[in-house]
Amino acid sequence: MHIFCIKIVGYMRMDASFVRAKESRWCPPPPGVYKINFHGFSFSEFGDAGIGIVVRDFRGDLIAAMSRKVKYGSFPQSIEALAISLGLRFGHDLGLTRVFMEGDSAKLGSDLCSKTSYPLLNKESIEKYEFFKFAYVKEEANLVAHKLACYAVRLEDFIVWMEDPPDFIVNTLALDAGPIKK
Repeated sequence: MHIFCIKIVGYMRMDASFVRAKESRWCPPPPGVYKINFHGFSFSEFGDAGIGIVVRDFRGDLIAAMSRKVKYGSFPQSIEALAISLGLRFGHDLGLTRVFMEGDSAKLGSDLCSKTSYPLLNKESIEKYEFFKFAYVKEEANLVAHKLACYAVRLEDFIVWMEDPPDFIVNTLALDAGPIKK
Protein backbone atom coordinates (compact mmCIF):
# COMPACT_ATOMS: atom_id res chain seq x y z
CA MET A 1 0.00 0.00 0.00
CA HIS A 2 1.19 3.52 -0.81
CA ILE A 3 0.25 6.50 1.34
CA PHE A 4 1.26 9.98 0.24
CA CYS A 5 0.22 13.36 1.57
CA ILE A 6 0.46 16.72 -0.12
CA LYS A 7 0.14 20.08 1.54
CA ILE A 8 0.01 23.38 -0.34
CA VAL A 9 1.51 25.54 2.41
CA GLY A 10 4.68 24.06 3.86
CA TYR A 11 5.82 20.48 3.91
CA MET A 12 4.49 17.47 5.73
CA ARG A 13 6.76 14.60 6.78
CA MET A 14 5.74 11.31 5.18
CA ASP A 15 7.40 7.96 4.70
CA ALA A 16 7.47 8.22 0.91
CA SER A 17 8.36 11.79 0.03
CA PHE A 18 7.95 15.51 0.53
CA VAL A 19 5.64 17.08 -2.03
CA ARG A 20 4.18 20.54 -2.49
CA ALA A 21 1.00 21.11 -4.52
CA LYS A 22 0.49 24.51 -6.15
CA GLU A 23 -2.87 24.21 -7.89
CA SER A 24 -5.69 26.54 -6.86
CA ARG A 25 -8.33 24.81 -8.99
CA TRP A 26 -9.56 21.26 -9.26
CA CYS A 27 -7.20 19.00 -11.20
CA PRO A 28 -7.94 15.46 -12.38
CA PRO A 29 -6.27 12.44 -10.83
CA PRO A 30 -4.16 10.11 -12.96
CA PRO A 31 -5.96 7.35 -14.91
CA GLY A 32 -7.03 4.49 -12.67
CA VAL A 33 -7.31 6.75 -9.61
CA TYR A 34 -10.49 8.43 -8.38
CA LYS A 35 -10.52 11.81 -6.70
CA ILE A 36 -12.74 12.30 -3.67
CA ASN A 37 -13.30 15.91 -2.62
CA PHE A 38 -14.99 16.51 0.73
CA HIS A 39 -16.18 19.49 2.74
CA GLY A 40 -17.91 20.02 6.07
CA PHE A 41 -19.97 23.14 6.74
CA SER A 42 -21.67 24.25 9.97
CA PHE A 43 -24.90 26.10 9.25
CA SER A 44 -26.69 26.26 12.59
CA GLU A 45 -26.04 27.28 16.16
CA PHE A 46 -27.89 24.09 17.12
CA GLY A 47 -25.11 21.85 15.87
CA ASP A 48 -26.43 21.16 12.37
CA ALA A 49 -23.81 20.69 9.71
CA GLY A 50 -23.64 19.66 6.08
CA ILE A 51 -21.20 17.25 4.51
CA GLY A 52 -20.48 17.31 0.78
CA ILE A 53 -18.59 14.57 -1.03
CA VAL A 54 -17.90 14.30 -4.75
CA VAL A 55 -16.09 11.50 -6.59
CA ARG A 56 -14.66 12.10 -10.07
CA ASP A 57 -12.46 10.18 -12.47
CA PHE A 58 -9.42 11.26 -14.49
CA ARG A 59 -11.66 12.87 -17.12
CA GLY A 60 -13.43 14.95 -14.48
CA ASP A 61 -16.65 12.97 -14.93
CA LEU A 62 -18.85 12.65 -11.88
CA ILE A 63 -18.93 9.10 -10.52
CA ALA A 64 -20.99 9.86 -7.42
CA ALA A 65 -21.86 12.70 -5.07
CA MET A 66 -23.43 12.94 -1.64
CA SER A 67 -24.98 15.65 0.52
CA ARG A 68 -25.61 14.75 4.13
CA LYS A 69 -27.06 16.67 7.05
CA VAL A 70 -25.57 15.77 10.42
CA LYS A 71 -25.89 16.86 14.04
CA TYR A 72 -22.33 17.40 15.04
CA GLY A 73 -21.68 20.54 17.02
CA SER A 74 -19.96 23.68 15.90
CA PHE A 75 -16.27 22.73 15.87
CA PRO A 76 -15.01 23.05 12.28
CA GLN A 77 -12.24 20.46 12.76
CA SER A 78 -14.77 17.89 14.01
CA ILE A 79 -17.08 18.52 11.08
CA GLU A 80 -14.18 18.21 8.61
CA ALA A 81 -13.04 15.02 10.38
CA LEU A 82 -16.53 13.60 9.94
CA ALA A 83 -16.49 14.69 6.28
CA ILE A 84 -13.24 12.89 5.53
CA SER A 85 -14.40 9.82 7.44
CA LEU A 86 -17.62 9.71 5.40
CA GLY A 87 -15.62 10.33 2.22
CA LEU A 88 -13.34 7.38 2.97
CA ARG A 89 -16.35 5.15 3.68
CA PHE A 90 -18.21 6.42 0.57
CA GLY A 91 -15.23 5.58 -1.65
CA HIS A 92 -14.96 2.14 -0.10
CA ASP A 93 -18.72 1.54 -0.52
CA LEU A 94 -18.35 2.46 -4.20
CA GLY A 95 -15.70 -0.26 -4.52
CA LEU A 96 -12.83 2.15 -5.15
CA THR A 97 -9.33 0.90 -4.36
CA ARG A 98 -7.17 3.80 -5.59
CA VAL A 99 -8.14 7.24 -4.30
CA PHE A 100 -6.81 10.75 -4.07
CA MET A 101 -8.66 12.74 -1.39
CA GLU A 102 -8.79 16.52 -1.31
CA GLY A 103 -10.16 18.87 1.30
CA ASP A 104 -9.66 22.47 2.32
CA SER A 105 -8.70 21.79 5.94
CA ALA A 106 -4.90 21.98 6.10
CA LYS A 107 -4.73 21.00 9.78
CA LEU A 108 -6.91 17.92 9.32
CA GLY A 109 -4.85 16.76 6.36
CA SER A 110 -1.68 17.18 8.36
CA ASP A 111 -3.19 15.33 11.32
CA LEU A 112 -4.47 12.52 9.11
CA CYS A 113 -0.98 11.86 7.84
CA SER A 114 0.63 12.10 11.27
CA LYS A 115 0.05 10.49 14.62
CA THR A 116 -2.73 12.89 15.65
CA SER A 117 -6.01 11.04 15.90
CA TYR A 118 -9.66 11.89 15.76
CA PRO A 119 -12.24 9.39 17.01
CA LEU A 120 -13.80 9.22 13.53
CA LEU A 121 -10.53 8.77 11.68
CA ASN A 122 -8.39 5.72 11.89
CA LYS A 123 -5.63 4.25 9.82
CA GLU A 124 -7.77 1.18 9.09
CA SER A 125 -10.12 3.25 6.92
CA ILE A 126 -7.12 4.36 4.86
CA GLU A 127 -5.52 0.92 4.79
CA LYS A 128 -8.59 -0.46 2.96
CA TYR A 129 -7.24 1.29 -0.13
CA GLU A 130 -4.37 -0.12 -2.17
CA PHE A 131 -3.40 3.47 -3.04
CA PHE A 132 -4.25 6.57 -0.99
CA LYS A 133 -3.10 10.14 -1.44
CA PHE A 134 -4.31 13.25 0.42
CA ALA A 135 -3.98 16.89 -0.56
CA TYR A 136 -4.92 20.08 1.17
CA VAL A 137 -6.37 22.40 -1.50
CA LYS A 138 -7.56 25.98 -1.54
CA GLU A 139 -11.31 26.56 -1.33
CA GLU A 140 -11.36 27.41 -5.05
CA ALA A 141 -10.35 23.82 -5.83
CA ASN A 142 -13.13 22.40 -3.66
CA LEU A 143 -16.20 24.29 -4.89
CA VAL A 144 -18.36 21.30 -5.78
CA ALA A 145 -17.93 19.64 -2.37
CA HIS A 146 -18.70 23.00 -0.73
CA LYS A 147 -21.97 23.37 -2.68
CA LEU A 148 -22.96 19.81 -1.79
CA ALA A 149 -22.29 20.55 1.90
CA CYS A 150 -24.39 23.73 1.74
CA TYR A 151 -27.23 21.86 0.01
CA ALA A 152 -27.54 19.58 3.05
CA VAL A 153 -29.40 22.32 4.96
CA ARG A 154 -32.48 21.27 2.93
CA LEU A 155 -32.22 17.61 3.86
CA GLU A 156 -33.48 15.46 6.70
CA ASP A 157 -30.66 12.92 6.28
CA PHE A 158 -28.70 12.39 3.04
CA ILE A 159 -28.99 12.00 -0.71
CA VAL A 160 -26.64 10.30 -3.20
CA TRP A 161 -26.34 10.94 -6.93
CA MET A 162 -24.68 8.38 -9.20
CA GLU A 163 -23.14 9.53 -12.52
CA ASP A 164 -25.75 12.23 -13.22
CA PRO A 165 -25.02 15.37 -11.18
CA PRO A 166 -27.82 17.38 -9.59
CA ASP A 167 -28.69 20.59 -11.43
CA PHE A 168 -27.29 22.86 -8.71
CA ILE A 169 -23.70 21.65 -9.30
CA VAL A 170 -23.66 21.14 -13.08
CA ASN A 171 -22.21 24.59 -13.84
CA THR A 172 -19.82 24.40 -10.90
CA LEU A 173 -18.52 21.03 -12.09
CA ALA A 174 -17.83 22.52 -15.51
CA LEU A 175 -16.19 25.68 -14.13
CA ASP A 176 -14.35 23.80 -11.38
CA ALA A 177 -12.79 21.31 -13.76
CA GLY A 178 -12.39 23.67 -16.71
CA PRO A 179 -10.97 22.19 -19.88
CA ILE A 180 -9.54 18.79 -19.00
CA LYS A 181 -7.12 17.01 -21.28
CA LYS A 182 -8.31 13.51 -22.10
